[in-house]
Amino acid sequence: MNYFSHGRTALKYGIKYLNLKKDDIILLPNYICDVVLHPLLLLKIKPLFYEITDNMQPNWDQLNTIISRKVKAIMIVHYFGFPQDLNKIKKYCVNNNLFLIEDNAHGHGGEYKGQLLGTFGDIGFSSPRKLYPIDYGGILYTKNDQKIKKLPSPNLVNRIKKIIKRRTGNLFANNKFYNYDKSHPESIKIIQNIIKDMSIDNRSLHILNNIDYNEIRKYRGIIYNYWEKFCLDIGLHPVYNKLINNIIPWNFSAYASDLNERNKWLDWGFKNDIKVYTWPRLPISFIDKKNNVLDRWNRLLCFPIDQGISMKKLKNIIR
Repeated sequence: MNYFSHGRTALKYGIKYLNLKKDDIILLPNYICDVVLHPLLLLKIKPLFYEITDNMQPNWDQLNTIISRKVKAIMIVHYFGFPQDLNKIKKYCVNNNLFLIEDNAHGHGGEYKGQLLGTFGDIGFSSPRKLYPIDYGGILYTKNDQKIKKLPSPNLVNRIKKIIKRRTGNLFANNKFYNYDKSHPESIKIIQNIIKDMSIDNRSLHILNNIDYNEIRKYRGIIYNYWEKFCLDIGLHPVYNKLINNIIPWNFSAYASDLNERNKWLDWGFKNDIKVYTWPRLPISFIDKKNNVLDRWNRLLCFPIDQGISMKKLKNIIR
């Protein structure tokens, strides 16, 4: 297990570990955050996108039409912490001589059939900073647990910026236009800067090493089930039929009927100080023209289930 500042840095060093070369191709799902492309860009690895369905599973028929000898690996994403069909995808990799890259950025600490998600593939990575109160955190899993040379820790300027952000809140991300006025695709044409290669900081590592994952799993599950009932009552459609045992979900996700209904509930969250949000920040190539990716993004809602939520406040607001 190797610790980095971000999941995308872990992915970068995982690709190096697999010894992939310039112009090698990795299959990526077409519903993906733009930052995943950063390490591929830096290493000059080519992405080839495969379709996924509304239940976040690969479209196997389409996937079989784009495979070729130039493809060296496939990435699967455990969306929102829910595991993919690992038996099926591992068999596909064996049959096509592919490395399996397991993206568990949304579900750090979750398990599937008694095994930690992220450890089924040739490499896997997670991003615990998405789920826990830490400033930095990306983890790379490799088959032989090979240790990678430790990178520099975040410097004083990096840490001060994180402290300010943690204490004051990310004002930009909570800005009304950025957070939910998404009727115009141009409002999500925001590209994060490519970050420097860094390791995790000591404070974040200490917190991670002392987390009670069973307690976190239990609490997040309670809030998840609460949102599920709420969404079913108001006519939203959950992405997943039920919560799977022993996973640690990132959020509760559901589909609205269209963009207007989605924005109505984003607006409701803003007014009630509950950060209902959309995901992901799509690569620009997916928002420049109409397609099923943008259609899914126009309908998807994410409801928070983190440990900082007060159940009493949540119940009062929903009532």
